Amino acid sequence: MDSSGKIFLNDLIARAEVLLAAMSAELNKSNLPLPVIVRMINSVHQIVATWEAILADIRPTAGCNAERRNGADGEEEEEEDRNPLLDATLPAASEMEPQQNRGSRQEGVGEMERSPPVFDAPDVPLERYDLGQTGTGHITCVCSSTSDDEFYMIDQTAKGLQLAEVLKTLQNLDERLDVVPESATAVFGVRFEGTIMRAVRNKVHGEGEPCFIQLLDTGEIVPLDTSMELYEVPPFYARLAPFAVPCRLEGFEDNAFKAGDKRAFLGASLYETKWFQVVQVGRSRLVVRLGPPGETKQVVQKEAAVPEPSYKISMDTLSPDQVEELNEEPLNTTNVMKAVLGYVPQDDRRICPFYDPTIEGCFKGSGCRLEHVAKLEDGWTRDKVPHKIKIRAEMEQPRVGSEMVLIPTFVANVNEFYAHICLPKLSEALIDMQSKLNDPEYTRDFKLLNHEPHFCELVFAKYAVDGRWYRAEVVEFFSLDRISVFYVDYGNRDTLKIDQLRYWDDRFDYLPFQAVHCRVANIKPLKQNHPEATDQFRRAVLDHGVKIHVLDNQTPWEVLIYDEDGEDIGEILVMTKLAARRQPLVMDHAGAIPA
Repeated sequence: MDSSGKIFLNDLIARAEVLLAAMSAELNKSNLPLPVIVRMINSVHQIVATWEAILADIRPTAGCNAERRNGADGEEEEEEDRNPLLDATLPAASEMEPQQNRGSRQEGVGEMERSPPVFDAPDVPLERYDLGQTGTGHITCVCSSTSDDEFYMIDQTAKGLQLAEVLKTLQNLDERLDVVPESATAVFGVRFEGTIMRAVRNKVHGEGEPCFIQLLDTGEIVPLDTSMELYEVPPFYARLAPFAVPCRLEGFEDNAFKAGDKRAFLGASLYETKWFQVVQVGRSRLVVRLGPPGETKQVVQKEAAVPEPSYKISMDTLSPDQVEELNEEPLNTTNVMKAVLGYVPQDDRRICPFYDPTIEGCFKGSGCRLEHVAKLEDGWTRDKVPHKIKIRAEMEQPRVGSEMVLIPTFVANVNEFYAHICLPKLSEALIDMQSKLNDPEYTRDFKLLNHEPHFCELVFAKYAVDGRWYRAEVVEFFSLDRISVFYVDYGNRDTLKIDQLRYWDDRFDYLPFQAVHCRVANIKPLKQNHPEATDQFRRAVLDHGVKIHVLDNQTPWEVLIYDEDGEDIGEILVMTKLAARRQPLVMDHAGAIPA
């Protein structure tokens, strides 16, 4: 190992010490849920086992040009979990000190003979911030290996497209990359801790130099592992600015730490939401003060600068609504294939009509540029069929403060349930749709799902109890014999096999999803697993008409629920010691977003 490798390893070890200390402090000072504790145990056990194995048998480091495993060949090698430590963060090129000042680092790592990984990541638009502007941010990465006061955060008060929406779409990527892109500016997807995220690679100046990747939306830097799955990112998401805002800590409000102990404060604040105030807007970093999140601090968001009018129309000059409208096919299309299937198959254009399976080619030999594969005998296309994740019809949200009658259809917990709105027109429409959905005139046109379902893909799923078809959404895919689905019109879930699913049919787009997600605003569970309380709540409300008072109409609805006698069911559960009292969580949509 050369000197720079030892230096970087020492930085990683220092970062590991900070993370383990923060994890130990969090474990001792708070009552963590059992799933979080189990996850912590598993992750620490894997790390410790991996370190012990490395000390016993040192293996060579894989370089940037190592060939990656092809995901299509179906061959999976059994290997130990080689995921690196969560954060080995080093600053971007614009934030590093000048070359003449790179003589040494703190933390006893010695002198630097080679610069750390340099990245050419897309810029974060800092011009939208003003001096004194406040907001709330989620700290995703602490640059403890290079500085005591640099970190990354996600601005939760920023307007526009949100990270959750982008991540939800990225999980549908299926175009795999065999090797990491050569260009340091190319944005690609990487599956990190089970989630596909956007990333860029570091600049490499010589052969054999180790390869690192930076996650654009969290700021973390990790070594490239040959077991990581890489994906091609669509141009729209490749051009999208990173959500992780690079910051430098000017000061903080926390009596548990000394005023100058920025390193310890940031280490304890990792993955937490903090209030921030902009002290200075730099060219590549925000200088901020941090404090505990509070609902009384006013958030002032600066509008993005309006660019000068451009007379050249491109995808960059269109708004999201205009892009969506541009991508829509006109309703009066004359293309029969487009009208029936929703897309135009390209088999005749791609596949050679003279293909001979005996020679696995055609008479033209190597001179033929078309694809040599047999067309499917049943007439199905070999193209990838686009999957459905959204319908146009949406349920109208009730006004805050209004009252209505619901019929709960599924109880998930003592304070959480799904219900139908008790309106005759909606009930009749659902009954009519279910009748059509199971009518042989329609079901004979349903196509068997012939691919691994995507996350949030809309399908028709058979319910094992009555054998009928229902509208559903894929929640989780484990195997072809174990697929978890959510029935969007009733709120319950089931685990099915692939042959119990069918492709979505756009003829059933007209009715909004009927399962309304509600949460009782004034109670919370006494403990994480309390079946007696859930059963009692189920017997009180399931399939009965209950009156609700809407406190917040954002999903899930925050409601107060009353029985036939007008008694508050939440208060009854509290008095019978089946639930704990809770202050209703009502969002002020015109003000700050509480943590």
